[in-house]
Amino acid sequence: MMINHLSRTRETLYSTMDSAWELVEEQDKTFLCIYGESGVGKKDTLKQWMEEKFTQDTLIHSDGRCSSHGYFAGLDAFIPTILKDMHETRPEFIHKHEQSLKRLFPYLPANYFALDKDLTNLASPDERTRFYHHEYQEKLLHGVYECLLDAVSITDRKFKIVINHANELSQTVKTFLRIFHRRNQLSKSVRIVLLCDQPLDPDTEDASVILSFHRMTRDEFRSWIGRLPQGIAMSSKQMDLLYEASGGNIAKLHALLDGMATGLEVNPYLPFHTYLDFCLQLKGEKSRYSLLKAFIEANCASDDPITLRNYATYHPETRARLHREQIEKLRDESCWGNLLHPIHALSLLTQAEQLEALAPLSIQLQEIGLYDTWFDMFSPYYTSSHLRVLPDGEQPHNSVFIRMSFILYSLGLSRLSIPYLELFYHQFPESHAVPMILYSQSMTYGRYQIPVDLPKAEYYALLNLEKIDQLFLNHPKYDYIMVFAENALAYIRARQGRFEEAIELCTKGLERMDEIYGNEKYALHQSNLGLQHRTSL
Repeated sequence: MMINHLSRTRETLYSTMDSAWELVEEQDKTFLCIYGESGVGKKDTLKQWMEEKFTQDTLIHSDGRCSSHGYFAGLDAFIPTILKDMHETRPEFIHKHEQSLKRLFPYLPANYFALDKDLTNLASPDERTRFYHHEYQEKLLHGVYECLLDAVSITDRKFKIVINHANELSQTVKTFLRIFHRRNQLSKSVRIVLLCDQPLDPDTEDASVILSFHRMTRDEFRSWIGRLPQGIAMSSKQMDLLYEASGGNIAKLHALLDGMATGLEVNPYLPFHTYLDFCLQLKGEKSRYSLLKAFIEANCASDDPITLRNYATYHPETRARLHREQIEKLRDESCWGNLLHPIHALSLLTQAEQLEALAPLSIQLQEIGLYDTWFDMFSPYYTSSHLRVLPDGEQPHNSVFIRMSFILYSLGLSRLSIPYLELFYHQFPESHAVPMILYSQSMTYGRYQIPVDLPKAEYYALLNLEKIDQLFLNHPKYDYIMVFAENALAYIRARQGRFEEAIELCTKGLERMDEIYGNEKYALHQSNLGLQHRTSL
């Protein structure tokens, strides 16, 4: 039997689990939070205890690490399970909730939905002129909550969800769990257990029954050793050495037993990490490489000490090469693959490499509209003066910065966006992104800055028209780009009280777009023009 396949289940904790669950139900708490360092058996113990206790319920075990499993990690198994069942039995149910579902989960099968995506997401990237407003995220998450509430009320199913590594949940899932707690309509049908290596935030703790998993005592350890398969027998002295070396941590004990299976005896003079290094050396380079490759292909989701130590001590270039291969593999399998497993891009050697690999993910995530997770993942790159000037102004990594500035000024954080917009204009004056930069500047000063600075806004709007004539005069999208820029000027004219000029700009823009491109091309922008025209009236 492979040592690392041994269960970490601790049956001695079952009675404690029973008591904690009774408190959850008596006090109507939203969550059961189980704290304990990695390797003390939280996951295996919960799995077996629940399978024995809740035989009539649907049990779902998930991993909350957003870097390994994506922006909805932790709930990424629960929601598709419900949607698949409802699609097969009541397809009209999904149609009722599809506006939220298809926006937050664009990788779901297309046949789930009756309608196309809305124009904001349906528009191709080169036609994209707007993004979801940042306040829309919570509305979408409430929509998902309503969907789940409807589903459990229709089916009368009971779910128990165990989320491992809950300390590493995305900001989006944390926001959803706060909604889950505040609304408190689902908790009777959907009970959530959070497995954590360290304490969570105070609000989550207040909504939870807290249970601590400590390391095994010496007596529990001896009992656990007694359950090992036949052929793994040891003396009392060996047991004491194993207990002291593992500290009562089951994962460490497994690693020590694995080393013993290769002929490496436990020695009181070896620190635990040294023992792991020697164990890996005895396994050989071929075994080490296979272990590394399997770990990376599994999106770095293991918490086995030997696997983690092997990864940490392997040659960085080899690690990076395997991560790059996985990025390509995921890209070939699905356009969403890397978005759901960003660990590979995050694990490349330099920030510049990481940003280049993360850029498509960043664009996808931002277009879904999940700004809390997006900012959490990409703000470290935004603050880098080196990354801001990476050539050549036309690349996806440049677009990451532009988009972040675009959203920052709409959040009222123009002090963070304006310096980058000015830097980009001076660093890449001939970039085809300049019209978006100048448009953003005009909107920052004319709409979002408090108080607005209309002279500056007008300056950037007029400068934008001038630059478009220079950069795009013979471009097939020239008229579209120009009308889009005139849209900004129309807004500023309206703010200046020059309403007839604003209406004329919108009217002529609509006529020009229809004449050149027809009703189908650039439909999103034409809808914006029409809206602004009506607003000006």
